Amino acid sequence: MMTNRVDFFKALGEETRLRMLEIIAEEELCNCQIMERLNISQSLVSHHIRILKQAGIIDERRNGKWTYYTINIENTEEYLVSLCTKLINKEIKEQIKQHDSYECEQWQQNQPKDPKLEF
Repeated sequence: MMTNRVDFFKALGEETRLRMLEIIAEEELCNCQIMERLNISQSLVSHHIRILKQAGIIDERRNGKWTYYTINIENTEEYLVSLCTKLINKEIKEQIKQHDSYECEQWQQNQPKDPKLEF
């Protein structure tokens, strides 16, 4: 499930959720493992899991009465690669713009002065 970018990045904007993602990125975990590793309550884990699932950042897999969570690589990668690409392209365009501006200044400084145009 793909969500909008705002929901995706809002979900990443909270420290507990980021800590959850860091440990889930290492391995598939269930609620009780997340509770134990982060020392937080079951209700808090459920709250943050719901937000991360709605944002398309994590997937769940049920095994009997247990639910295990993993990073949804496809959605996460799509948003992050898209953002990084745009940032890199913007930086490249800015560098080109600065280079072009510099080149233009250099060209103007090297042009012979036309005495007829001087006032």
